[in-house]
Amino acid sequence: MLFRSYSLAELGERVAAAVPDGSTLVGWSLGAQVAMRCAADHPGRIRRLVLVGATPCFVQREDWPHAVTAEVFGQFRDALACDPDALRQRFLGLQATGEADSRACLRRLRSLAAKGPSPHPEALRQGLRLLQDIDLRDLVPTLTQPVLVLHGQADALVPPAAARWLVRRLPAARGVFLDNAG
Repeated sequence: MLFRSYSLAELGERVAAAVPDGSTLVGWSLGAQVAMRCAADHPGRIRRLVLVGATPCFVQREDWPHAVTAEVFGQFRDALACDPDALRQRFLGLQATGEADSRACLRRLRSLAAKGPSPHPEALRQGLRLLQDIDLRDLVPTLTQPVLVLHGQADALVPPAAARWLVRRLPAARGVFLDNAG
């Protein structure tokens, strides 16, 4: 189901409406950004956060080097427009990067992805738009909940430096960095 306005605020509101007070939110990638927004807007409802492969800002900016380049991001956007299935396979391949047995991991990821429905192309397009625009660096120090930041040392999309930045700037964070993991 697509939303009225595919915005970080709306996604955060929908999550907040679906979880009970005192919840622990777990978010991966864009989901981690949604979790951070939700926790900032609903601190009484969200008691803790677990952020996996998280970054406050996905695309590089002049003052933010810990991200994908605008060129690489543009390649993702172009690939989505031309061949969404090929982009999905590339994305799965990036997830297996750094794994001790990356081929077995990729086979498993492909098998799991094949069991579910294909994502709606408009949701993917809007998700990429959000990833391009979101910059939560100013919000991060306001999150007072305990936060566990989990990150693979070999993450091919979000540099571990982004996770280390989060750990340093979140008031109550602990970081766990996983060797041989993307």
